Amino acid sequence: GARTPGVERTRGGRRGERDTKPCTMSNASYDADWRLCIRDLAYMLEWEQPPPEPVVDADGVPVPDQPPPPGPEYDEETGEELPPTLPEREPTEWVRGYVRYVQIFRRLERAYDQMSHPQKRVEVKKALEATIGRCLELRHWVMKKFARELDHVSLDEVLQDMNLPYNAMEIPVPRYFVDDRRHELGARAKFLEALIHKFETTKPELGKPNVFVGRVNWTKPVPEYLTRDVLAPPPLSVEEAEAKRIEEERIAEEYRSDLEERVNILAATKTKDQIATIIQKYTRGWLARREYDRLMDEELVFLGMKPAPRPEDPRDDPILRDLANNVERKKMQYANQAEYLAAYENLKDRVKERHGQEMREEVQDKINSWFLENRDPEAGEFPDFPDVESGGSRDILNPPPKEDDDADLDPKAAKAKADAEKKKKAEEEKKKKEAAKKKAKGGDDKPKPKCPAKFINPLRDAIDSFNRTWSKVHDTGLEGGNFDQRFISSVVEEELKPVVFEEVQKEVDEEMRLLLENLREMVAAERAAKAGPAKKGKGKKGGKGGKGEKKKGGDGKKKEKGGGTRR
Repeated sequence: GARTPGVERTRGGRRGERDTKPCTMSNASYDADWRLCIRDLAYMLEWEQPPPEPVVDADGVPVPDQPPPPGPEYDEETGEELPPTLPEREPTEWVRGYVRYVQIFRRLERAYDQMSHPQKRVEVKKALEATIGRCLELRHWVMKKFARELDHVSLDEVLQDMNLPYNAMEIPVPRYFVDDRRHELGARAKFLEALIHKFETTKPELGKPNVFVGRVNWTKPVPEYLTRDVLAPPPLSVEEAEAKRIEEERIAEEYRSDLEERVNILAATKTKDQIATIIQKYTRGWLARREYDRLMDEELVFLGMKPAPRPEDPRDDPILRDLANNVERKKMQYANQAEYLAAYENLKDRVKERHGQEMREEVQDKINSWFLENRDPEAGEFPDFPDVESGGSRDILNPPPKEDDDADLDPKAAKAKADAEKKKKAEEEKKKKEAAKKKAKGGDDKPKPKCPAKFINPLRDAIDSFNRTWSKVHDTGLEGGNFDQRFISSVVEEELKPVVFEEVQKEVDEEMRLLLENLREMVAAERAAKAGPAKKGKGKKGGKGGKGEKKKGGDGKKKEKGGGTRR
Protein backbone atom coordinates (compact mmCIF):
# COMPACT_ATOMS: atom_id res chain seq x y z
CA GLY A 1 0.00 0.00 0.00
CA ALA A 2 0.95 3.65 -0.18
CA ARG A 3 2.98 5.06 2.67
CA THR A 4 2.17 8.56 3.78
CA PRO A 5 5.02 11.01 4.46
CA GLY A 6 5.44 11.81 8.13
CA VAL A 7 4.24 8.43 9.39
CA GLU A 8 6.78 6.67 11.57
CA ARG A 9 7.85 3.21 10.48
CA THR A 10 9.15 0.52 12.78
CA ARG A 11 11.25 -2.53 12.06
CA GLY A 12 10.05 -5.98 12.95
CA GLY A 13 6.71 -4.71 14.18
CA ARG A 14 8.19 -3.21 17.38
CA ARG A 15 7.10 0.23 18.40
CA GLY A 16 9.48 2.99 19.32
CA GLU A 17 12.38 1.74 17.18
CA ARG A 18 12.65 4.36 14.47
CA ASP A 19 13.80 3.65 10.91
CA THR A 20 16.29 6.36 9.96
CA LYS A 21 15.68 5.83 6.24
CA PRO A 22 13.03 8.30 4.93
CA CYS A 23 9.79 6.59 4.08
CA THR A 24 8.93 6.68 0.39
CA MET A 25 5.51 6.87 -1.12
CA SER A 26 4.43 3.92 -3.19
CA ASN A 27 4.75 4.11 -6.95
CA ALA A 28 1.17 2.86 -7.10
CA SER A 29 -0.03 6.31 -5.98
CA TYR A 30 1.34 8.10 -9.04
CA ASP A 31 0.43 5.21 -11.32
CA ALA A 32 -3.17 5.41 -10.07
CA ASP A 33 -3.18 9.19 -10.61
CA TRP A 34 -2.09 8.66 -14.21
CA ARG A 35 -4.80 6.08 -14.87
CA LEU A 36 -7.48 8.29 -13.31
CA CYS A 37 -6.34 11.22 -15.45
CA ILE A 38 -6.57 9.10 -18.61
CA ARG A 39 -10.08 8.07 -17.61
CA ASP A 40 -11.03 11.71 -16.99
CA LEU A 41 -9.53 12.75 -20.34
CA ALA A 42 -11.60 10.08 -22.10
CA TYR A 43 -14.69 11.46 -20.34
CA MET A 44 -13.78 15.00 -21.38
CA LEU A 45 -13.36 13.97 -25.03
CA GLU A 46 -16.76 12.31 -24.94
CA TRP A 47 -18.17 15.50 -23.41
CA GLU A 48 -16.58 17.68 -26.08
CA GLN A 49 -17.55 15.37 -28.96
CA PRO A 50 -20.80 13.66 -28.04
CA PRO A 51 -21.74 10.63 -30.17
CA PRO A 52 -24.35 11.23 -32.91
CA GLU A 53 -27.97 10.63 -32.06
CA PRO A 54 -29.26 7.24 -33.21
CA VAL A 55 -31.54 7.02 -36.24
CA VAL A 56 -35.08 6.06 -35.18
CA ASP A 57 -38.07 4.80 -37.11
CA ALA A 58 -41.60 6.20 -37.12
CA ASP A 59 -42.31 4.72 -33.67
CA GLY A 60 -39.20 6.26 -32.15
CA VAL A 61 -37.32 2.96 -31.90
CA PRO A 62 -33.66 2.98 -33.00
CA VAL A 63 -33.16 1.09 -36.22
CA PRO A 64 -30.79 -1.91 -36.04
CA ASP A 65 -28.56 -0.75 -38.93
CA GLN A 66 -27.12 2.53 -37.71
CA PRO A 67 -24.94 4.57 -40.09
CA PRO A 68 -21.24 4.58 -39.21
CA PRO A 69 -20.00 7.59 -37.24
CA PRO A 70 -18.31 10.30 -39.31
CA GLY A 71 -14.59 9.73 -39.65
CA PRO A 72 -11.82 12.29 -39.40
CA GLU A 73 -11.40 14.94 -42.08
CA TYR A 74 -8.07 15.51 -43.85
CA ASP A 75 -6.54 18.49 -45.57
CA GLU A 76 -6.57 18.07 -49.35
CA GLU A 77 -3.18 19.74 -49.85
CA THR A 78 -1.09 18.48 -46.91
CA GLY A 79 -3.04 15.33 -46.05
CA GLU A 80 -2.94 16.15 -42.33
CA GLU A 81 -5.87 15.38 -40.10
CA LEU A 82 -8.01 18.44 -39.45
CA PRO A 83 -9.21 19.31 -35.94
CA PRO A 84 -12.81 18.27 -35.28
CA THR A 85 -15.73 20.66 -35.16
CA LEU A 86 -17.15 21.03 -31.64
CA PRO A 87 -20.82 21.75 -30.84
CA GLU A 88 -22.02 25.08 -29.50
CA ARG A 89 -22.29 25.43 -25.71
CA GLU A 90 -23.09 28.00 -23.08
CA PRO A 91 -20.17 30.02 -21.67
CA THR A 92 -20.56 28.48 -18.21
CA GLU A 93 -20.25 24.98 -19.69
CA TRP A 94 -16.95 25.94 -21.31
CA VAL A 95 -15.80 27.29 -17.93
CA ARG A 96 -16.65 23.96 -16.31
CA GLY A 97 -14.64 22.14 -18.95
CA TYR A 98 -11.71 24.49 -18.39
CA VAL A 99 -11.77 23.85 -14.63
CA ARG A 100 -11.83 20.08 -15.18
CA TYR A 101 -8.86 20.28 -17.55
CA VAL A 102 -6.94 22.34 -14.96
CA GLN A 103 -7.59 19.65 -12.34
CA ILE A 104 -6.34 16.96 -14.73
CA PHE A 105 -3.27 19.05 -15.55
CA ARG A 106 -2.33 19.44 -11.87
CA ARG A 107 -2.52 15.70 -11.22
CA LEU A 108 -0.62 14.80 -14.39
CA GLU A 109 2.13 17.31 -13.59
CA ARG A 110 2.62 15.83 -10.12
CA ALA A 111 2.62 12.28 -11.50
CA TYR A 112 5.17 13.13 -14.20
CA ASP A 113 7.46 14.86 -11.71
CA GLN A 114 7.50 11.96 -9.21
CA MET A 115 7.03 8.88 -11.41
CA SER A 116 10.13 6.67 -11.67
CA HIS A 117 9.24 4.42 -14.61
CA PRO A 118 11.03 5.84 -17.71
CA GLN A 119 8.60 4.43 -20.28
CA LYS A 120 5.52 5.53 -18.40
CA ARG A 121 6.96 9.04 -18.07
CA VAL A 122 7.07 9.29 -21.87
CA GLU A 123 3.37 8.48 -22.09
CA VAL A 124 2.51 10.80 -19.19
CA LYS A 125 4.35 13.66 -20.88
CA LYS A 126 2.33 13.19 -24.07
CA ALA A 127 -0.93 13.48 -22.14
CA LEU A 128 0.45 16.35 -20.02
CA GLU A 129 1.50 18.51 -22.97
CA ALA A 130 -1.76 17.88 -24.81
CA THR A 131 -3.69 18.82 -21.64
CA ILE A 132 -1.67 22.03 -21.25
CA GLY A 133 -2.47 22.97 -24.84
CA ARG A 134 -6.16 22.24 -24.34
CA CYS A 135 -6.19 24.37 -21.17
CA LEU A 136 -4.73 27.30 -23.10
CA GLU A 137 -7.24 26.85 -25.92
CA LEU A 138 -10.21 26.79 -23.56
CA ARG A 139 -8.90 29.72 -21.53
CA HIS A 140 -8.56 31.84 -24.66
CA TRP A 141 -11.98 30.73 -25.88
CA VAL A 142 -13.67 31.37 -22.51
CA MET A 143 -12.25 34.89 -22.33
CA LYS A 144 -13.35 35.54 -25.90
CA LYS A 145 -16.79 34.05 -25.32
CA PHE A 146 -17.38 35.95 -22.08
CA ALA A 147 -16.14 39.20 -23.58
CA ARG A 148 -18.66 38.81 -26.40
CA GLU A 149 -21.70 37.60 -24.47
CA LEU A 150 -21.19 38.59 -20.80
CA ASP A 151 -19.73 41.51 -18.93
CA HIS A 152 -17.14 39.69 -16.84
CA VAL A 153 -15.73 36.28 -16.06
CA SER A 154 -16.80 34.91 -12.68
CA LEU A 155 -15.50 31.55 -11.53
CA ASP A 156 -16.91 31.75 -8.00
CA GLU A 157 -20.28 30.24 -8.86
CA VAL A 158 -18.74 27.52 -11.03
CA LEU A 159 -16.29 26.51 -8.29
CA GLN A 160 -19.08 26.53 -5.73
CA ASP A 161 -21.29 24.32 -7.89
CA MET A 162 -18.40 21.90 -8.44
CA ASN A 163 -17.57 21.87 -4.67
CA LEU A 164 -14.00 23.00 -5.29
CA PRO A 165 -11.90 25.42 -3.21
CA TYR A 166 -10.62 28.63 -4.69
CA ASN A 167 -7.03 27.39 -4.83
CA ALA A 168 -8.18 24.70 -7.29
CA MET A 169 -7.66 27.27 -10.05
CA GLU A 170 -4.03 27.87 -9.18
CA ILE A 171 -1.95 26.80 -12.19
CA PRO A 172 1.55 25.73 -11.10
CA VAL A 173 4.53 26.11 -13.39
CA PRO A 174 5.42 22.58 -14.58
CA ARG A 175 8.54 21.44 -12.78
CA TYR A 176 9.83 19.58 -15.80
CA PHE A 177 10.50 22.92 -17.50
CA VAL A 178 13.55 23.19 -15.24
CA ASP A 179 14.18 19.51 -14.55
CA ASP A 180 14.47 18.51 -18.21
CA ARG A 181 16.98 21.34 -18.77
CA ARG A 182 19.08 20.65 -15.69
CA HIS A 183 22.20 19.79 -17.72
CA GLU A 184 21.87 22.93 -19.82
CA LEU A 185 21.29 25.12 -16.76
CA GLY A 186 24.22 23.49 -14.94
CA ALA A 187 26.53 24.11 -17.90
CA ARG A 188 25.40 27.74 -18.04
CA ALA A 189 26.07 28.20 -14.32
CA LYS A 190 29.58 26.75 -14.72
CA PHE A 191 30.20 29.05 -17.69
CA LEU A 192 29.17 32.11 -15.65
CA GLU A 193 31.42 31.04 -12.77
CA ALA A 194 34.30 30.65 -15.22
CA LEU A 195 33.68 34.15 -16.55
CA ILE A 196 33.58 35.58 -13.02
CA HIS A 197 36.85 33.86 -12.18
CA LYS A 198 38.43 34.97 -15.46
CA PHE A 199 37.62 38.65 -15.09
CA GLU A 200 38.26 38.61 -11.31
CA THR A 201 34.92 40.01 -10.35
CA THR A 202 32.37 39.03 -7.71
CA LYS A 203 28.85 37.80 -7.90
CA PRO A 204 26.12 40.44 -7.58
CA GLU A 205 24.84 40.90 -4.06
CA LEU A 206 21.43 39.28 -3.90
CA GLY A 207 18.70 40.79 -1.81
CA LYS A 208 16.86 38.99 0.95
CA PRO A 209 13.36 37.78 0.05
CA ASN A 210 10.69 39.94 1.61
CA VAL A 211 7.60 38.24 3.01
CA PHE A 212 5.49 41.38 2.69
CA VAL A 213 6.39 42.31 -0.90
CA GLY A 214 5.49 39.78 -3.59
CA ARG A 215 7.96 40.92 -6.25
CA VAL A 216 11.59 41.37 -5.27
CA ASN A 217 14.40 42.50 -7.52
CA TRP A 218 16.98 39.79 -6.86
CA THR A 219 19.75 41.59 -8.74
CA LYS A 220 19.85 44.49 -6.27
CA PRO A 221 19.84 44.61 -2.45
CA VAL A 222 16.42 45.03 -0.91
CA PRO A 223 15.94 48.55 0.47
CA GLU A 224 16.21 48.85 4.23
CA TYR A 225 12.61 49.93 4.67
CA LEU A 226 11.39 46.66 3.12
CA THR A 227 13.26 44.30 5.46
CA ARG A 228 12.34 42.99 8.90
CA ASP A 229 15.47 44.47 10.43
CA VAL A 230 13.70 47.85 10.57
CA LEU A 231 11.23 46.47 13.14
CA ALA A 232 14.03 45.46 15.53
CA PRO A 233 14.95 48.08 18.18
CA PRO A 234 18.32 49.81 17.82
CA PRO A 235 21.17 48.52 20.01
CA LEU A 236 21.51 50.19 23.45
CA SER A 237 24.63 51.57 25.08
CA VAL A 238 25.96 50.26 28.42
CA GLU A 239 24.46 53.11 30.45
CA GLU A 240 21.09 52.80 28.75
CA ALA A 241 21.05 49.03 29.28
CA GLU A 242 21.87 49.43 33.00
CA ALA A 243 19.17 52.04 33.44
CA LYS A 244 16.65 49.81 31.68
CA ARG A 245 17.54 46.85 33.95
CA ILE A 246 17.12 48.95 37.10
CA GLU A 247 13.73 50.21 35.87
CA GLU A 248 12.51 46.68 35.13
CA GLU A 249 13.57 45.50 38.63
CA ARG A 250 11.71 48.43 40.23
CA ILE A 251 8.53 47.64 38.29
CA ALA A 252 8.74 43.95 39.26
CA GLU A 253 9.22 44.83 42.95
CA GLU A 254 6.21 47.15 42.91
CA TYR A 255 4.13 44.41 41.28
CA ARG A 256 5.16 41.85 43.94
CA SER A 257 4.39 44.22 46.80
CA ASP A 258 1.01 45.14 45.31
CA LEU A 259 0.19 41.44 44.86
CA GLU A 260 1.13 40.63 48.49
CA GLU A 261 -1.03 43.49 49.71
CA ARG A 262 -4.03 42.28 47.69
CA VAL A 263 -3.55 38.71 49.00
CA ASN A 264 -3.46 39.93 52.59
CA ILE A 265 -6.63 41.97 52.11
CA LEU A 266 -8.32 38.99 50.46
CA ALA A 267 -7.31 36.65 53.30
CA ALA A 268 -8.68 39.06 55.88
CA THR A 269 -12.05 39.61 54.18
CA LYS A 270 -12.78 36.21 52.54
CA THR A 271 -13.18 32.70 53.85
CA LYS A 272 -11.22 29.72 52.57
CA ASP A 273 -14.15 28.49 50.46
CA GLN A 274 -14.60 31.90 48.85
CA ILE A 275 -10.88 32.11 48.12
CA ALA A 276 -10.93 28.62 46.56
CA THR A 277 -13.91 29.60 44.41
CA ILE A 278 -12.09 32.68 43.12
CA ILE A 279 -8.97 30.63 42.36
CA GLN A 280 -11.05 28.04 40.52
CA LYS A 281 -12.80 30.77 38.51
CA TYR A 282 -9.57 32.26 37.23
CA THR A 283 -7.95 28.86 36.69
CA ARG A 284 -10.89 27.49 34.70
CA GLY A 285 -11.08 30.69 32.68
CA TRP A 286 -7.39 30.40 31.79
CA LEU A 287 -7.79 26.73 30.85
CA ALA A 288 -10.86 27.52 28.70
CA ARG A 289 -9.01 30.30 26.87
CA ARG A 290 -6.04 28.02 26.28
CA GLU A 291 -8.33 25.28 24.85
CA TYR A 292 -10.08 27.85 22.67
CA ASP A 293 -6.75 29.06 21.28
CA ARG A 294 -5.71 25.46 20.57
CA LEU A 295 -8.96 24.67 18.74
CA MET A 296 -8.71 27.92 16.77
CA ASP A 297 -5.13 27.09 15.70
CA GLU A 298 -6.22 23.61 14.58
CA GLU A 299 -9.07 25.11 12.57
CA LEU A 300 -6.79 27.63 10.88
CA VAL A 301 -4.27 24.90 10.05
CA PHE A 302 -7.06 22.73 8.65
CA LEU A 303 -8.32 25.59 6.46
CA GLY A 304 -4.81 26.34 5.25
CA MET A 305 -4.79 29.82 6.79
CA LYS A 306 -1.94 29.02 9.15
CA PRO A 307 1.10 26.74 8.80
CA ALA A 308 1.21 23.62 10.91
CA PRO A 309 3.52 23.72 13.92
CA ARG A 310 6.93 22.26 13.25
CA PRO A 311 8.00 19.43 15.56
CA GLU A 312 11.19 19.73 17.56
CA ASP A 313 12.72 16.57 16.12
CA PRO A 314 13.54 17.09 12.40
CA ARG A 315 12.91 13.39 11.75
CA ASP A 316 9.27 13.90 12.76
CA ASP A 317 8.79 16.94 10.51
CA PRO A 318 6.49 15.88 7.63
CA ILE A 319 7.71 18.68 5.37
CA LEU A 320 11.35 17.68 5.73
CA ARG A 321 10.49 14.02 5.30
CA ASP A 322 8.51 14.82 2.15
CA LEU A 323 11.43 16.78 0.73
CA ALA A 324 13.73 13.85 1.51
CA ASN A 325 11.29 11.52 -0.26
CA ASN A 326 11.32 13.72 -3.35
CA VAL A 327 15.13 13.78 -3.43
CA GLU A 328 15.33 9.99 -3.15
CA ARG A 329 12.66 9.55 -5.80
CA LYS A 330 14.51 11.90 -8.18
CA LYS A 331 17.69 9.87 -7.74
CA MET A 332 15.78 6.70 -8.57
CA GLN A 333 14.17 8.46 -11.55
CA TYR A 334 17.51 9.58 -12.99
CA ALA A 335 19.05 6.14 -12.46
CA ASN A 336 16.18 4.36 -14.21
CA GLN A 337 16.27 6.85 -17.08
CA ALA A 338 20.02 6.37 -17.57
CA GLU A 339 19.61 2.58 -17.50
CA TYR A 340 16.80 2.79 -20.04
CA LEU A 341 18.83 4.93 -22.46
CA ALA A 342 21.91 2.70 -22.08
CA ALA A 343 19.92 -0.45 -22.84
CA TYR A 344 18.13 1.13 -25.79
CA GLU A 345 20.89 0.40 -28.32
CA ASN A 346 21.44 -3.12 -27.01
CA LEU A 347 17.76 -3.91 -27.31
CA LYS A 348 17.75 -2.40 -30.78
CA ASP A 349 20.51 -4.78 -31.88
CA ARG A 350 18.59 -7.66 -30.29
CA VAL A 351 15.41 -6.80 -32.19
CA LYS A 352 17.38 -6.53 -35.43
CA GLU A 353 19.01 -9.89 -34.79
CA ARG A 354 15.71 -11.62 -34.02
CA HIS A 355 13.36 -10.03 -36.55
CA GLY A 356 15.68 -8.36 -39.08
CA GLN A 357 15.82 -11.28 -41.52
CA GLU A 358 12.05 -11.73 -41.44
CA MET A 359 11.54 -8.02 -42.09
CA ARG A 360 14.06 -8.08 -44.94
CA GLU A 361 12.31 -11.00 -46.65
CA GLU A 362 8.93 -9.30 -46.26
CA VAL A 363 10.18 -6.07 -47.86
CA GLN A 364 11.95 -7.94 -50.67
CA ASP A 365 8.86 -10.03 -51.48
CA LYS A 366 6.62 -6.98 -51.70
CA ILE A 367 9.07 -5.03 -53.87
CA ASN A 368 9.58 -8.03 -56.20
CA SER A 369 5.81 -8.38 -56.54
CA TRP A 370 5.59 -4.68 -57.33
CA PHE A 371 8.29 -5.06 -60.03
CA LEU A 372 6.40 -7.92 -61.68
CA GLU A 373 3.02 -6.19 -61.51
CA ASN A 374 4.27 -2.89 -62.98
CA ARG A 375 6.67 -4.29 -65.60
CA ASP A 376 5.87 -3.47 -69.22
CA PRO A 377 4.82 -6.81 -70.77
CA GLU A 378 5.66 -5.75 -74.36
CA ALA A 379 8.99 -3.94 -73.93
CA GLY A 380 9.98 -5.80 -70.77
CA GLU A 381 11.10 -2.59 -69.07
CA PHE A 382 10.95 -2.22 -65.27
CA PRO A 383 9.34 0.79 -63.56
CA ASP A 384 11.38 3.52 -61.90
CA PHE A 385 12.05 2.89 -58.22
CA PRO A 386 10.97 5.77 -55.90
CA ASP A 387 13.84 7.95 -54.71
CA VAL A 388 14.78 8.70 -51.11
CA GLU A 389 13.01 12.08 -51.05
CA SER A 390 9.66 10.48 -51.88
CA GLY A 391 10.04 7.86 -49.16
CA GLY A 392 11.54 4.97 -51.10
CA SER A 393 9.43 1.84 -50.91
CA ARG A 394 7.08 3.31 -48.31
CA ASP A 395 4.12 3.57 -50.69
CA ILE A 396 4.96 0.12 -52.10
CA LEU A 397 4.79 -1.53 -48.67
CA ASN A 398 1.83 0.52 -47.45
CA PRO A 399 -0.09 1.74 -50.50
CA PRO A 400 -2.48 4.64 -49.92
CA PRO A 401 -6.06 3.56 -49.36
CA LYS A 402 -8.25 3.44 -52.41
CA GLU A 403 -11.71 4.87 -52.51
CA ASP A 404 -14.32 2.29 -51.63
CA ASP A 405 -16.35 1.09 -54.52
CA ASP A 406 -20.07 0.82 -53.82
CA ALA A 407 -20.21 -2.41 -55.77
CA ASP A 408 -17.80 -4.08 -53.36
CA LEU A 409 -19.88 -3.18 -50.30
CA ASP A 410 -22.61 -5.37 -48.91
CA PRO A 411 -26.19 -4.09 -49.32
CA LYS A 412 -26.51 -2.89 -45.72
CA ALA A 413 -23.26 -0.92 -45.78
CA ALA A 414 -24.08 0.53 -49.21
CA LYS A 415 -27.50 1.61 -47.96
CA ALA A 416 -26.04 3.19 -44.81
CA LYS A 417 -23.43 5.03 -46.91
CA ALA A 418 -26.07 6.28 -49.31
CA ASP A 419 -28.23 7.50 -46.40
CA ALA A 420 -25.26 9.30 -44.86
CA GLU A 421 -24.39 11.01 -48.14
CA LYS A 422 -28.00 11.97 -48.65
CA LYS A 423 -28.21 13.43 -45.16
CA LYS A 424 -24.96 15.33 -45.72
CA LYS A 425 -26.22 16.80 -48.98
CA ALA A 426 -29.47 17.83 -47.30
CA GLU A 427 -27.55 19.61 -44.54
CA GLU A 428 -25.37 21.40 -47.07
CA GLU A 429 -28.43 22.52 -49.04
CA LYS A 430 -30.05 23.74 -45.84
CA LYS A 431 -26.96 25.73 -44.93
CA LYS A 432 -26.87 27.26 -48.42
CA LYS A 433 -30.52 28.29 -48.16
CA GLU A 434 -29.98 29.84 -44.74
CA ALA A 435 -26.94 31.73 -46.03
CA ALA A 436 -28.95 32.97 -49.03
CA LYS A 437 -31.77 34.17 -46.76
CA LYS A 438 -29.33 35.94 -44.48
CA LYS A 439 -27.65 37.58 -47.46
CA ALA A 440 -30.99 38.69 -48.83
CA LYS A 441 -31.86 40.29 -45.49
CA GLY A 442 -28.54 42.08 -45.46
CA GLY A 443 -27.13 40.13 -42.54
CA ASP A 444 -23.51 39.51 -41.76
CA ASP A 445 -21.90 36.89 -43.99
CA LYS A 446 -19.04 36.24 -41.57
CA PRO A 447 -19.14 32.74 -40.05
CA LYS A 448 -19.59 32.47 -36.30
CA PRO A 449 -16.35 31.81 -34.43
CA LYS A 450 -15.86 28.25 -33.23
CA CYS A 451 -13.92 26.86 -30.32
CA PRO A 452 -10.37 25.88 -31.36
CA ALA A 453 -9.71 22.16 -31.13
CA LYS A 454 -6.13 21.59 -32.29
CA PHE A 455 -5.23 19.57 -29.19
CA ILE A 456 -8.20 17.19 -29.35
CA ASN A 457 -6.36 14.80 -31.67
CA PRO A 458 -3.18 14.71 -29.49
CA LEU A 459 -5.35 13.95 -26.47
CA ARG A 460 -7.02 11.11 -28.35
CA ASP A 461 -3.62 9.78 -29.44
CA ALA A 462 -2.39 9.77 -25.84
CA ILE A 463 -5.48 7.85 -24.69
CA ASP A 464 -5.16 5.33 -27.55
CA SER A 465 -1.47 4.80 -26.76
CA PHE A 466 -2.31 4.13 -23.11
CA ASN A 467 -5.09 1.70 -23.98
CA ARG A 468 -2.87 -0.08 -26.49
CA THR A 469 0.19 -0.58 -24.27
CA TRP A 470 -0.34 0.22 -20.60
CA SER A 471 -3.99 -0.43 -19.77
CA LYS A 472 -3.28 -4.05 -18.79
CA VAL A 473 0.20 -3.51 -17.31
CA HIS A 474 0.08 -3.41 -13.49
CA ASP A 475 3.68 -3.66 -12.30
CA THR A 476 3.67 -1.48 -9.18
CA GLY A 477 4.20 -2.81 -5.67
CA LEU A 478 5.59 -6.14 -4.57
CA GLU A 479 2.87 -8.09 -6.37
CA GLY A 480 3.59 -6.41 -9.70
CA GLY A 481 7.16 -7.72 -9.85
CA ASN A 482 8.72 -4.34 -10.74
CA PHE A 483 9.10 -2.63 -7.39
CA ASP A 484 12.00 -0.41 -8.53
CA GLN A 485 10.01 0.65 -11.63
CA ARG A 486 12.71 -0.19 -14.18
CA PHE A 487 12.02 -0.32 -17.89
CA ILE A 488 10.18 -3.28 -19.43
CA SER A 489 12.25 -4.82 -22.20
CA SER A 490 9.28 -6.37 -24.04
CA VAL A 491 7.60 -2.97 -24.37
CA VAL A 492 10.87 -1.44 -25.61
CA GLU A 493 11.20 -4.17 -28.22
CA GLU A 494 7.68 -3.48 -29.49
CA GLU A 495 8.52 0.22 -29.70
CA LEU A 496 11.77 -0.52 -31.56
CA LYS A 497 10.23 -2.78 -34.20
CA PRO A 498 9.06 0.14 -36.41
CA VAL A 499 12.48 1.80 -36.05
CA VAL A 500 14.31 -1.37 -37.03
CA PHE A 501 11.85 -1.99 -39.86
CA GLU A 502 12.55 1.48 -41.25
CA GLU A 503 16.32 0.85 -41.16
CA VAL A 504 15.88 -2.53 -42.86
CA GLN A 505 13.63 -0.90 -45.45
CA LYS A 506 16.32 1.68 -46.31
CA GLU A 507 18.94 -1.06 -46.65
CA VAL A 508 16.68 -3.15 -48.91
CA ASP A 509 15.85 -0.04 -50.98
CA GLU A 510 19.54 0.48 -51.74
CA GLU A 511 19.92 -3.18 -52.67
CA MET A 512 16.85 -3.05 -54.91
CA ARG A 513 18.12 0.06 -56.71
CA LEU A 514 21.34 -1.79 -57.55
CA LEU A 515 19.33 -4.85 -58.57
CA LEU A 516 17.12 -2.70 -60.79
CA GLU A 517 20.17 -1.27 -62.58
CA ASN A 518 21.51 -4.79 -63.15
CA LEU A 519 18.15 -5.98 -64.48
CA ARG A 520 17.94 -3.07 -66.89
CA GLU A 521 21.47 -3.80 -68.13
CA MET A 522 20.52 -7.45 -68.62
CA VAL A 523 17.38 -6.48 -70.56
CA ALA A 524 19.39 -4.11 -72.72
CA ALA A 525 22.01 -6.83 -73.37
CA GLU A 526 19.33 -9.38 -74.33
CA ARG A 527 17.74 -6.89 -76.69
CA ALA A 528 21.10 -6.15 -78.32
CA ALA A 529 21.84 -9.87 -78.64
CA LYS A 530 18.52 -10.47 -80.37
CA ALA A 531 19.16 -7.58 -82.76
CA GLY A 532 22.65 -9.00 -83.66
CA PRO A 533 25.78 -7.09 -84.87
CA ALA A 534 25.90 -5.62 -88.42
CA LYS A 535 28.07 -7.87 -90.77
CA LYS A 536 30.59 -6.10 -93.06
CA GLY A 537 31.59 -7.60 -96.50
CA LYS A 538 35.23 -8.57 -97.23
CA GLY A 539 36.48 -7.27 -100.66
CA LYS A 540 39.89 -7.71 -102.46
CA LYS A 541 41.90 -4.93 -104.06
CA GLY A 542 42.86 -4.66 -107.78
CA GLY A 543 41.59 -5.97 -111.14
CA LYS A 544 38.21 -6.95 -112.30
CA GLY A 545 37.89 -9.50 -109.64
CA GLY A 546 38.25 -6.77 -107.12
CA LYS A 547 35.49 -4.83 -108.72
CA GLY A 548 33.30 -7.87 -108.80
CA GLU A 549 33.95 -8.56 -105.14
CA LYS A 550 33.19 -4.95 -104.36
CA LYS A 551 29.92 -5.11 -106.20
CA LYS A 552 29.06 -8.37 -104.52
CA GLY A 553 29.90 -6.90 -101.14
CA GLY A 554 27.57 -3.99 -101.83
CA ASP A 555 24.73 -6.40 -102.60
CA GLY A 556 25.50 -8.28 -99.38
CA LYS A 557 25.16 -5.11 -97.37
CA LYS A 558 21.80 -4.47 -98.90
CA LYS A 559 20.68 -7.98 -98.06
CA GLU A 560 21.84 -7.62 -94.45
CA LYS A 561 20.06 -4.32 -94.18
CA GLY A 562 16.92 -5.84 -95.46
CA GLY A 563 17.32 -8.82 -93.14
CA GLY A 564 17.84 -6.50 -90.20
CA THR A 565 14.64 -4.69 -91.04
CA ARG A 566 12.77 -7.98 -91.21
CA ARG A 567 14.12 -8.97 -87.84
